[in-house]
Amino acid sequence: MTLRLAVAEIPETHLLELQDQLPPDETPRLMKLAVEPHSELVFNIVFKRQGKAVNTQGRVQVQLYIPCDRCLDSVAHEVDETFHLLLLPEEQLNHLGPETILSTQDLDTRYYDKGWLELGELLEEQTMLALPLKVLCSATCQGLCGNCGVNLNHAECRCSEPDFLDSPFAALQKLNNDD
Repeated sequence: MTLRLAVAEIPETHLLELQDQLPPDETPRLMKLAVEPHSELVFNIVFKRQGKAVNTQGRVQVQLYIPCDRCLDSVAHEVDETFHLLLLPEEQLNHLGPETILSTQDLDTRYYDKGWLELGELLEEQTMLALPLKVLCSATCQGLCGNCGVNLNHAECRCSEPDFLDSPFAALQKLNNDD
């Protein structure tokens, strides 16, 4: 099931408000990102149409389990984000040239195709934009051993000392020993 809304169904005279929940199987991009099944994506969106332009204010909430960037352990992350977007028909996209300096309004503008708003995609996108760039299970996370792959937070590495003689950096090690 795809969550779509026809722009023509949004009244120009008053606001249209949608509140619902999307189960994990309807958010495939979030499922790919998560290491464990996540909670339902709860959303609330208010639409106001002015001609073909649609002003949107919304909120997304979901509990995700995403991998730590150092050790790959599962990290619970709560997303509770509000957003404001201007939705315009795709034919108005041509005002942007190949080397255009974007304004703040351009960054808060999304384009719809053939009179339909793809709400599932919009909600997934807003959720993904709310995620941190770097996810760590803790500030002291030691990560994985670069040689054997053991999680250094849970076990000690049993690798022998690395052999730097075959390394392209062996000459640097020699300089360090000369001091």
